[in-house]
Amino acid sequence: MKIGWKKKNDENTEEKLVVPREMSKKKKWIIIGGVCVLAAAVLFGRTMLFPQKASAQINTGLVTRGNIEVSISGSGTVQPLEQYDVVPLVKGDILADYFDEGDYIEKGAPLYKIDSSDIQNSIEKAQLNLTKAKLSYNQVVNSYDNLQIKAPFSGTLESMELKEGNKINNGTTVGQLIDHSYATVTVPFLPNLAENFYVGQSATVTLTDSFATLNATVSRIATSTRVVDGYTALTDVELRVENPGNIMEGQTCQVKVGEDASYWEGSFAYGQQKTVTAETSGTVNKIYYYAGDYVEKGDVIAELVSDDAATNLQNSKMSVTDAELSLQNLQDQLKNYNLTSPISGTVMEKSVKAGDTMDNSNSTTVMAVIADLSKLTFEISVDELDIANVKVGQKVTVTADSTPDVIYEGTVTNVGLIGTAQNGVTSYPVEITIDEPGDLLPGMNVSANIIVNAVNDVLMVPVSAVQRGNWVAVKDGGNTMGTALQTDQQKPENAQKQEQQEQQGQQDQQGQPEGRPGAAGDGSIVTTPNGKSQKQAPTDAPEGFTYVQVEIGLNNADYIEIKSGLKEGDTVYLPRSSNNNTGGGMNMVDYAGGGTVTVTTMPESGAGAPPGGGPGGR
Repeated sequence: MKIGWKKKNDENTEEKLVVPREMSKKKKWIIIGGVCVLAAAVLFGRTMLFPQKASAQINTGLVTRGNIEVSISGSGTVQPLEQYDVVPLVKGDILADYFDEGDYIEKGAPLYKIDSSDIQNSIEKAQLNLTKAKLSYNQVVNSYDNLQIKAPFSGTLESMELKEGNKINNGTTVGQLIDHSYATVTVPFLPNLAENFYVGQSATVTLTDSFATLNATVSRIATSTRVVDGYTALTDVELRVENPGNIMEGQTCQVKVGEDASYWEGSFAYGQQKTVTAETSGTVNKIYYYAGDYVEKGDVIAELVSDDAATNLQNSKMSVTDAELSLQNLQDQLKNYNLTSPISGTVMEKSVKAGDTMDNSNSTTVMAVIADLSKLTFEISVDELDIANVKVGQKVTVTADSTPDVIYEGTVTNVGLIGTAQNGVTSYPVEITIDEPGDLLPGMNVSANIIVNAVNDVLMVPVSAVQRGNWVAVKDGGNTMGTALQTDQQKPENAQKQEQQEQQGQQDQQGQPEGRPGAAGDGSIVTTPNGKSQKQAPTDAPEGFTYVQVEIGLNNADYIEIKSGLKEGDTVYLPRSSNNNTGGGMNMVDYAGGGTVTVTTMPESGAGAPPGGGPGGR
């Protein structure tokens, strides 16, 4: 095909038709490429000089009903609630063992028997030493008691040889003591007569000088005979006569037992008489009775003092105590030769058996390890900001990598009071006990989730929906999620002015509804659900949303409880973080109880809360 055109002259007249020659294919492609480059350059320049504004997409969420849990998490390694290492406390040959590794044994069950022959000998020696110490102590006690010189029987003190202040020795004469209340007389009888007598038998005595007859009683009959004059055998019989006051020692009498009389006279002797002597050394401190005084049996006649006696008594007492302690110590050690289980549990390890010898080379060897696996315990570290929320008795959910499909129940059994500081943060130990550990074994790693607070079946919204002052932007009308927002920058200037005028006119005519904010920047006062007055809401609500002040309750990192101000199904605005990052942001939320806390939100989403309530975790 040929292309031609007419050329015009200056007078705008047509001269002739010029028909050029057909171009080559190479030149055609060069022209097309140049056109494309030129078009791309124009498009790039227009984009750089006049950038188009991207349409904005807002995040929204629904007011849902569910459960909110506030929890604290941590991890640790489980250990038995009780574990004991059985170690030898004595040396000797292992005579017997009574268990195997893996056995379950009860508390007090026998474990090992160790040869105890050496300590048995030591115990016998200790018993002898204690006996000697007690004998010595009794002697010292008697000596100390003898510092008080007492009357051995009731009677009259015929003489007193001591004076106060005198220093006397053991055996010094104190005085003569006589019992005048009765007298005795001993007379011989022919054996054939005496053999019919008995102790306690009544008799009579007749005084030789006055012929007075007194009643008497047989008090003793000799068990043997004596020979007098070389051929006569006699048996001595002793009689006791109550002294009416006129019997004198040496006075003679005739004796008759029953119908049988003695051919021989007897002479009276006082019932008792004794020379009282000191039985220890000391200084006479006080004299209580003198010559001529009547004393009862046991009365203190005189009192001595002696520093040596008091010292000897104290030393002897300590010797007895020392001997008792030595014996008790050896007897306690004897128990260590028969080892028993300190707890009920499973034998985790057995390293010593019958036939082994415990000596200096292996005296610290762990013979066996016994653990109570009925409960397991572990410890987690809790930050100082959270430790006040952890209490003994709180329930804990526990998971383990070894049993991923099993959730164990635990309980907080101890909250440590001594913290550990690291990098400017203090953490406190919290002990958790698993009552039914199932297949968990000591040393396994577990994760814990302590539920410190929870509410069920409540209205809730994502945490990011609540702004400072407890304001929430609620969509007017329906609950459509994800509606595109045309920003003020995208609206034509005339449309913006017209919209502002219309809004101002509506507000002037209708006034502000209770609990709703006024126009941005008008400084109006609104009433909160709890009846308090507060300044107007934030002014950054998207088109179609209005701020409502709410009463809030419990919250975790994801959701916050709404006590009043919203209803289930409302669509709420979820502001993005200041850096336009759709990940977690920081929102200042006023708790219902007063004060402001900082809550870290999870990545925002256009969806509402999951069925069944917000997730746990912190």
